[in-house]
Amino acid sequence: MSVNPDSPTLLAQVADLQAQVQLMQGALSYMAQGVMVLGKDGRINYFNARVCEICNVTAEFLASKPLISEMKDMQHQRGDFGPDLSLVEPSARAYVAGWGTTVDHTIPIQYTRQTREGSYIEVTSLPMPSGDYVRTFADVTVREKAKLQAEQAADNKGQFMALLSHELRTPLTTILGMNALLLDSKLDADQQDYAQRVGTAGSLMLSVLNDVLDFSKAEAGKLRLDLERFQLAPCCARSPN
Repeated sequence: MSVNPDSPTLLAQVADLQAQVQLMQGALSYMAQGVMVLGKDGRINYFNARVCEICNVTAEFLASKPLISEMKDMQHQRGDFGPDLSLVEPSARAYVAGWGTTVDHTIPIQYTRQTREGSYIEVTSLPMPSGDYVRTFADVTVREKAKLQAEQAADNKGQFMALLSHELRTPLTTILGMNALLLDSKLDADQQDYAQRVGTAGSLMLSVLNDVLDFSKAEAGKLRLDLERFQLAPCCARSPN
């Protein structure tokens, strides 16, 4: 059955398809992320303008449809990945170091790398049913720097709390020691009661300071656990009350 190329219905369908293609191309061009399509052979078959901006490569270079390994070699030679790939997330260094001429299933789904200028790029790769890969590049500098600042603030807080607990424990230990000597001296009943109350409150405060120090160590990842044998049954036994 022949199809009339001048059929109004067919022309309308072609025009609609062309409009959809132009719409998709426009959307890809204005995306905030860089979008790249890699063929089964590792060749760059498609890219948008944001890839050039984020990865600092020219459109002329990508338009020649180079292998992804050629792009990696160019970036590596100019130091984009840092000495010994130090700017690449540790989990992805082996993959980047062994970037070959073909695309395989060893590609990390997502990893982050830093640039020489100090910005951060999040790279995501997902397979297509055809066997090609869609790779996106996102500038996540704001997020990563905010995370680093939060981590630094947490570290500073932990160090401050540890220092504070140490500084408070020193005079408190002296107070408890002198109070113990006082309890051993000749005191009347009221004085003995007062000194015992001071000792009880001081011991409680020391316990609180020790807990604060333990929390600080836990947040800093420096909490050390002591392994001790114990009887489980007595710990689980119900109180008679």
